Amino acid sequence: MQASEEQDRLSDEELRDNVVLLIFGGIDTTRNQLGLGIDLFARHPDQWRLLADRPDLAAAAVEEIMRVRPTATWVTREATEDFEFDGLPIAAGTTIHLFSESAGTDPLACGDGAGFDIAVTGRPRHFGFGGGRHHCLGHFIARGDMGEALALLARRLPNLAHDGEPTFLPDSGNTGPVALPIRFDRERRS
Repeated sequence: MQASEEQDRLSDEELRDNVVLLIFGGIDTTRNQLGLGIDLFARHPDQWRLLADRPDLAAAAVEEIMRVRPTATWVTREATEDFEFDGLPIAAGTTIHLFSESAGTDPLACGDGAGFDIAVTGRPRHFGFGGGRHHCLGHFIARGDMGEALALLARRLPNLAHDGEPTFLPDSGNTGPVALPIRFDRERRS
């Protein structure tokens, strides 16, 4: 890529490529995150009913899903300099795996309330969208899309439940359902 500290512009092709990545880059992760959310709600039918009754909790539901079961379960970084973390020396060049899923459910951070509950406020920040320079550029779109979809689905798919055993991609990189058989009642809520 031509853009750097010395040259602060992209070529026309690089700009087009970046626009395409911004538009389409999050489709897989958003789809997978929605699937993981539906799986969680099938395991917690009381929360699904709560969302159907309280669509205003959709944004909180998105954050809670990403805290408990993020599609990006871990990220890999390389230490660029020597440092120490909690008494553990880490040398420059060391590969470090950061587990975002366990960070969101750690009892030391969440207390006894580490379970799935869309009505709880004040949870520790999750890392489902990364952070710092590695923060997801499309997080606003993903949050909005998932919130709208979940609020609508909760009203239109009452009594959501598994209808067979789900299968998932490996818990590395971008995970999500491969097969998620569900059933629900035909009645609809307005």
